[in-house]
Amino acid sequence: MVGSGPVAIADFAGRYFDFSKSSPGLARLTCWEGLELGHPVGAQARALRSANKVSEIRGALPTASEAAAEDLLLTIVALCHAWVSSPNVPLVITGTPDEERRRVSIMRTSELLALDAAAP
Repeated sequence: MVGSGPVAIADFAGRYFDFSKSSPGLARLTCWEGLELGHPVGAQARALRSANKVSEIRGALPTASEAAAEDLLLTIVALCHAWVSSPNVPLVITGTPDEERRRVSIMRTSELLALDAAAP
């Protein structure tokens, strides 16, 4: 995590969105895994990486609880993965996918959720 506060969370969300777009297979495989298998492959290693990211979020938002940081990470991942794993949905809703608009929206949503998570 670069920096601290809700702006750091927004920056992370923007960078994760970029990563998800550049590696769409991850989001698609994750979606397929959930639909077909119903459980994660390599859960222990993935849980460790997630726990490390939750710790980074808590470092950026020291007043956030563990649960709030977990929920924030889950929401960011879900928002970013949905964009690449379900490209049909934006076509139905907006007609023309606008990746920059979606990136900005995900960043702003993440920043607002981070503000809420950091509230005492």
